[in-house]
Amino acid sequence: MVLKINQTSNRPVLRVAVVPVKDIVDIIKSGDGQESVSGAEGAFLDTVLTALGYRYKLVIPTDREWGSMKDGNWTGMIGEVVRNRADLAWGFLSVSEDRQKAVDFSSSYFVEINTFAVVKPYPLPTANTIFYPFDLAVWICLLVVLIVMPVVLMFAKAKQTFVRLFLNVFSSILKQPLTVGNSSLKLRILLTAWLLFTTLVSSFYSSLLLSSLTKPLEQKPIKTFRELSDAVQKGDIECYSSRKTIVLPYLLHSSEEHMRILGETIKKNEWYVGIYIKHEPIRTTKNIAIINSELYLQIRNGMPGSRFLVISRDSLFTDNLAVAMRKDLCCKERINTMIIRAREAGLFDFYLRKFVYNTMVSENLDEEESKSLTVSDVSGTLFIFLLGISLSFLTFIAEFFFAKKKRIIVPQVMQENASKFF
Repeated sequence: MVLKINQTSNRPVLRVAVVPVKDIVDIIKSGDGQESVSGAEGAFLDTVLTALGYRYKLVIPTDREWGSMKDGNWTGMIGEVVRNRADLAWGFLSVSEDRQKAVDFSSSYFVEINTFAVVKPYPLPTANTIFYPFDLAVWICLLVVLIVMPVVLMFAKAKQTFVRLFLNVFSSILKQPLTVGNSSLKLRILLTAWLLFTTLVSSFYSSLLLSSLTKPLEQKPIKTFRELSDAVQKGDIECYSSRKTIVLPYLLHSSEEHMRILGETIKKNEWYVGIYIKHEPIRTTKNIAIINSELYLQIRNGMPGSRFLVISRDSLFTDNLAVAMRKDLCCKERINTMIIRAREAGLFDFYLRKFVYNTMVSENLDEEESKSLTVSDVSGTLFIFLLGISLSFLTFIAEFFFAKKKRIIVPQVMQENASKFF
């Protein structure tokens, strides 16, 4: 949707400061010099001012900032309004105490949630797939059961050594027959319970292993700011924030220690959004997090070719978005009344859906190409197989030398005993 500004009309003209952002405020210049405005905020701006009978002239700050105090002067859109180069500042402008001292604000028409998102973690290494079906606690429990079960069978009068019982118990998990050399009733009851246990365990393992090979498991994403702070301190992730917003000061002056540490780390390493704030796909292979508005992060997920962002539900703070107006502007009440009516009618939400949400490219897992298993996928299994062969070979060597030594020692002992006897 493109809305043209009528330059020939005799309606009053308002100067509106904007910062072009794709799908939010898009400015298009035609060949005849006319400007067109599109995007969610652009359409909302045009609707409100046109309904009031105003034309408008767009003013773009040279620094393309929203507005902050720097060396005693306001920058960005707020600076344009303060210096009377614009009557209004429009476009995802949040209300703050400092800004309210310099300009007046309309009623809020949208609440913006500030949070963070991490790039979707890469799948876990497939070489260790055979260990993924169970966590460490389950593996430890299974090992303990494998050691304890032969002891229990020996107490139940099983006619085998511990080593042979251990091997039989282990092989039963692999669905091999289990024999203990005794058919008493108590052993039958014990073995029935054990076979039921091994059947369930092996079934669970097989199904989870197949699903892991079909769809590789992914690392657990970071969900909270506390987890993010811990990961940053460990060096597992880099966290980026904008120096043009109040996010970094908010972190640095937070009452929570993990928030302050996160802010200090960002400032120390100068992890400012830079290339990640531009409307370009995120293609970095690094593990990064970005602190920004939830809407901005959702927009990034709509960019083709960009790494998918997992957006946290843990909010840092919320911003009320409003229109900044010159303190001496005559038509503030009229503009504010129309903004309230447009908000109550759900107009801004409608434009967000039209220009932003409907253009997003959702991650469709069904479109992923199927692939054959590679050597890397089964390398863990091959390693265990080679380890088993190696242990078997070492056992063979040990038995060979033991048997050879036994053949030498036994005749000597018999000869010594015979000489003593005679």
